[in-house]
Amino acid sequence: MQTTKLCKSAEQASTARGYGTHLSTINHYSQAVRLPTTPPTLKISGQGGWDPITGDILDPVSADNIAQQIDQAFANVDEVLRNAGSKNGWGDVYLARVYSVELNAFEGTAKKALAQGLKNWCQGHKPLLTAVEVKALYGEKMRIEIEVEALVE
Repeated sequence: MQTTKLCKSAEQASTARGYGTHLSTINHYSQAVRLPTTPPTLKISGQGGWDPITGDILDPVSADNIAQQIDQAFANVDEVLRNAGSKNGWGDVYLARVYSVELNAFEGTAKKALAQGLKNWCQGHKPLLTAVEVKALYGEKMRIEIEVEALVE
């Protein structure tokens, strides 16, 4: 984890290791920021379904690959949350924003995988959710991006 000062109002900004550090360096942004609220608030930038070390993304030409991208995006969000100081990962999330290129493709596979991911990662609570279909995401093969906000101790 790389930690830096984000701005006057933020305690610290952080970035996950591996591909997260690469993205942060070439695009000049932080993956997470901890705000000095009570309790502290974490805001996590959009995480895609990339391999956290290599940055490889499955080519989403099938329903299975879209579901795998979504599963990996959930895992990437959890890693960034924990690197930024969350002890509970998704358990601390109160708001998720999902951007998808193919939300309705493959007979709703993305919607089903998203709902299943929330059930798996947010056991015991239901965060606020906004899901939007967009024309394109930053990475050419990216089909999903998840941005979250969390309250931490």
